[in-house]
Amino acid sequence: MLIQRGETHEIRNTGREPLRTLNVYVPPAYTDEGDELPAGRA
Repeated sequence: MLIQRGETHEIRNTGREPLRTLNVYVPPAYTDEGDELPAGRA
């Protein structure tokens, strides 16, 4: 599942087992106008 920036979301566990999620936050590669951002430092 991909939740984009600014999207409203509500994830619910409807099962009997605990809900587990993996969350990954990635710096943006492009500006809101579509211009490429400079590479980050490692």
